[in-house]
Amino acid sequence: MVPLEKEEAAIEEDGDDHHHDDKVEASYTGLYTEDMPGMEFAKKPVNVALDTTIIPRPQAQAVESLCFCDLKYTDFSNNNAVVKWVVPGSIFAKAGVVVGDVLMSIDGVKKPFTDNENVLKHFSSRFLGSTATAVDKIRYKGLLKYDLVLRRPMAPEFLAENVKRKQRCTRLRADYSESVSKVLRQVHPDSSISLEGTLFVIEYLEKIIVMLVDALIRKDLSEVTVKDIEDVVNSVIGNELAKNGITKMQNAQNGYALGMLDERLQYSWNTTADIIRMFGLPHSVTISNNVQVAFAGFLEYMTEEVLDLSGNEMKNEWSANQEIADGEVDKMQKIIIPQHVYLAVHEDKELNSIVIEWSKYFLYLSFESRGKLMHKDKEHPESKITEEAGGEQEVQEVQEVQEVHAQQDEV
Repeated sequence: MVPLEKEEAAIEEDGDDHHHDDKVEASYTGLYTEDMPGMEFAKKPVNVALDTTIIPRPQAQAVESLCFCDLKYTDFSNNNAVVKWVVPGSIFAKAGVVVGDVLMSIDGVKKPFTDNENVLKHFSSRFLGSTATAVDKIRYKGLLKYDLVLRRPMAPEFLAENVKRKQRCTRLRADYSESVSKVLRQVHPDSSISLEGTLFVIEYLEKIIVMLVDALIRKDLSEVTVKDIEDVVNSVIGNELAKNGITKMQNAQNGYALGMLDERLQYSWNTTADIIRMFGLPHSVTISNNVQVAFAGFLEYMTEEVLDLSGNEMKNEWSANQEIADGEVDKMQKIIIPQHVYLAVHEDKELNSIVIEWSKYFLYLSFESRGKLMHKDKEHPESKITEEAGGEQEVQEVQEVQEVHAQQDEV
């Protein structure tokens, strides 16, 4: 087998010149996803027959398209084609795919295991997919039809964490389902959310909590303070989400001090210490009521963000259905389902970056291994795709969509 470094170097020389596609394909004969170093897979593959022609709802088509795009390759964050989401009711869910499964091939074409952008772009360009606007994605009806093969990692850390994740989500659902409904009544008073939609929101919150608590554990504290919570929110979440979340935390603390917490916080705070400890913080670490209130305030803020965008996705679909039915669906209930939550998170750069970060550090790694990788990444930050490069890829795929439709129109 040819060393991967030499093959990538050969491909680097091609740059972004699309006239050298044949050269790229010929030069890459190295590792494929099924050869991932140090990863053992279950012998039995998971087969997915992706066919959007059988999906009647445009937004459901968009969900399947996005799930496929995430796998085939959208950016540097998922070069190994790891499943980060499984939307209940989707083709992937019905096929038995779980979070953490890895794509092996599309229509028999193997997925390369490499960080090389040119190799990955070449692989991705073989298969139609969109990273463009929701309108363009919805236009994909009937265009996505592929046979996918995935394999399940058998790493002990992965299997053990899957069991823990289910247990944590069950506890969070029992404690926070009512709170999710209360928050929804604030951001979208005329809407409701299905049980599956609620669980999907909670699964997203679980990812946030596990990352925050991991950061707290690494601080080796004897007592958690509000400042500690703010620090880990800034380091783990960052950007405007952290800034606005900390403001929400401070507002909740003020309400607690004034005896007006019921007016300012929809989330139950007095079980927060148990929740944090369930995620791994030692029982010897002190957690005050003020810290519990602050943590609950941040979770409520993140819930508001997810539900606000999910409600917008649901209403966009509702309005489109009204136009199609010429007003016959006026009495149709406005219910948020998992597909709306997935589209909302995926299309928001900051919300989706949390899932990307979680999938990198928390899917397969133990606490010790995760710490080593985090330290290595801080010492040697990965080169990121620039906004300009990402924009060029998006424009290219939109043009691809237009060309396909133009050919269909001619026929």
